[in-house]
Amino acid sequence: METGHEELCMLLPHLTRLACIDLQGYTSSVALLNAVNKHPSVSAMIVDSLYGLHHLPKPLSSLDLSKVVVECGSISHPGLETSYARGLKVYQLVIRQPESLKEEFGNSTFQGLHEISLAMNRHPILLGWLPRLASAHPQLENVIFVDMSNSQMQFTSDTIPFILPFIEKSSQRGLDTTFNITRLVISRTQCGCLSNSGWHVTELIMNVQSSLLVILPIVASCFPCLRTLGFWIYHKRRYNVDELVAVLASFRSLRVLKPARLFKQLRSPDEQLHRPWKPLRHIDKIDRVRRLGARAEARLYWYMSLISKGLPSLEAVYIEEEGYGDEKSCSHGDWYLQGWLSVRGARDFAGTLELGGISG
Repeated sequence: METGHEELCMLLPHLTRLACIDLQGYTSSVALLNAVNKHPSVSAMIVDSLYGLHHLPKPLSSLDLSKVVVECGSISHPGLETSYARGLKVYQLVIRQPESLKEEFGNSTFQGLHEISLAMNRHPILLGWLPRLASAHPQLENVIFVDMSNSQMQFTSDTIPFILPFIEKSSQRGLDTTFNITRLVISRTQCGCLSNSGWHVTELIMNVQSSLLVILPIVASCFPCLRTLGFWIYHKRRYNVDELVAVLASFRSLRVLKPARLFKQLRSPDEQLHRPWKPLRHIDKIDRVRRLGARAEARLYWYMSLISKGLPSLEAVYIEEEGYGDEKSCSHGDWYLQGWLSVRGARDFAGTLELGGISG
């Protein structure tokens, strides 16, 4: 029996109000599975993937899997159909070759399905199967498109019709070659916006070469239900922070912001008059590159407070910032800051950024 499973099996009958067991990061066993199936109040045992069941005897067709929920499953996994026949549920289904899906895939059944993640390669995909699959799975909330090829050809209106207005408007402004969408999420959500398909774009991550002040207003007008916005900046334009906040404020549904390489581009008149921030951590004077990163962190927090003050709906920010010992030549070592910050108020954040660096 797996280490710890015997004690858990003995403990389960005494946990009369237990509703769920989370085994993510661990594997299951027949004894634990049987104990869970017999428990009257436990409705789910969650495992990371089918690997969490690899210690169970084969074939799985001999087992009752009706309480097992796989956090992330793949249709390419051998024996998956047999597992579903035994009641196995999957929360997120990962499809690594979505270009191979035919319309018949829409007739498939996956119990407990909430999300589908499509790992897009260089081949075009068709979504003719989605309406039928969505109709048969009322719990399906999100379809995630991830560009694995870093190719601008993936996210086109022919491939993903939900982004047609954005493609058209950006093309009219001559911006169609200045960005690259890397992640897109569509959701069945009620956000007060009309949609013929019932789906809305709720997350967009993109690489940006054009000005944020030009491309983001188009994004906001085309995707009014956007809850998560991320952008990697691939230019050295500078931005007045008030102008950027005014643009970000047009995202009425925004909850999560994921900027990368943004803060060293921001400027404010107050910064020119005096430096209104204090270092948040002490770095040994010998480590010059990390000292630069620590200074950048203090500046980043100050600018983040200005941004959050203008975005009352914002709940969290994922920071990715980087710099060099010598910014002009991008040399003499580099530093980076990354991590989540929870927004608790205009100038109050929970969370700690990771600071790393290598001296050159």
